[in-house]
Amino acid sequence: MGNDGGTIARGQDLRAVYAKNDALTHEPIENLQNSLLSVCSLTSLPLYEHGQGRAIVSDYQGKLYLKEQLLEFLLSKRSGTLGVSATPRLDHINGLGDFIDVHVTWSPLGTVTCPVTKTSKTPKSTFVYLRPCGCVFSSRLLSDLRTYRKVPENEPNAAIVEKCPNCSESFAFNYDVVILNPQADAAYEEFNSRNFKYLTEKLHVGHAKKPQKKRK
Repeated sequence: MGNDGGTIARGQDLRAVYAKNDALTHEPIENLQNSLLSVCSLTSLPLYEHGQGRAIVSDYQGKLYLKEQLLEFLLSKRSGTLGVSATPRLDHINGLGDFIDVHVTWSPLGTVTCPVTKTSKTPKSTFVYLRPCGCVFSSRLLSDLRTYRKVPENEPNAAIVEKCPNCSESFAFNYDVVILNPQADAAYEEFNSRNFKYLTEKLHVGHAKKPQKKRK
């Protein structure tokens, strides 16, 4: 279901390539996460190409996708024409409410960059985005805000509203925060899942904060 009519490249394919290169060059594999942040989690196609960022969406797990490719995937999934062996399983994506538009700032070299601090992603840094606005920026900014407002890091609903440091749209600690997590880091998975669970079970909304459909 790729652009050329072939099968979609999987994220694990990219991991395998980097693992092989690592064995040959003895370079640390910690750069893998940065590389995965620059490609679509569904197709491994570049998110930044020819000096321009493409339309990007993200799910509650913190994975990035090319919007066009994910919409195509969703249409095929609904029509029953999706090849099971050709694509990774995305059981949590069944409608438009399961992903949101995110706004990534790129460096000229195609690295995710914080629009506020102007610092680029490194293997040791973490980036996040906010559900209400989709702005992507360094988690260091939120950590500073969290410390200043005395927000418990592990509490989904701290009942504290802040302004996005990039666009000033309001968001709530912590359930409006999603950590970018292309490599499925366990700690980040727990944080994102905990906040998503609060949205669905307490607020009765989905990832895009739209009311959940009642099950028949």
